[in-house]
Amino acid sequence: MKKISFILLSFVFLHTTTFGQAPKDTAYVKDIYLDLDNNIVNQKVMEFDSISVTDLMLYFENWGGQNFRNYSEVRTSKTENQIILKYITSSFGILDMYVQMVVEFKPNKMRVKLVDEGNVFQPGTYSSGVSTPAIQSYTYKVKDYFQDGIIIYKIAPGAWNIKEKQASGAKNYKSSCDATLLEVESFIRTSKEKKEVPAEKSDW
Repeated sequence: MKKISFILLSFVFLHTTTFGQAPKDTAYVKDIYLDLDNNIVNQKVMEFDSISVTDLMLYFENWGGQNFRNYSEVRTSKTENQIILKYITSSFGILDMYVQMVVEFKPNKMRVKLVDEGNVFQPGTYSSGVSTPAIQSYTYKVKDYFQDGIIIYKIAPGAWNIKEKQASGAKNYKSSCDATLLEVESFIRTSKEKKEVPAEKSDW
């Protein structure tokens, strides 16, 4: 019994010591947001040759219809020169997050802006006698996980390394937003190069 206890204590000590000595890194909130005050993660002006506002909007909606099964619900607003979407991303990992995509159109160009709208509702849980309360929608933004603009974390990943999960989650969230901008631009450029006629679809 004493031998087992000694082995167990040695393992705990070794794990604690090793983890405690793990190298650290720092994540900066300024690297996640383009405009922290307005929660803008990124934005890009995309320029094209000889394309009307009408066709640009149709190309964009063709992209939206292919990428969102419920595009008609994701699209929250549409005017003569602007479309606004609100979609959910799981890229953060800590919570699912709402992202607002604001797209403004002019002849031959469009500006796409991605805004952190906050978390999706997460129901409470109960497991092994431990209750976790529900988290209401729009309670947290990714930036709220940074203290004084930074997250200092131990690089070694692990179930209890919460700071590492928050830091890597924030970076994944940023990368996902950046990739979305590239996907939109690539889709429109490719469609235009193939001389595909943008179509207005009624089944979205």
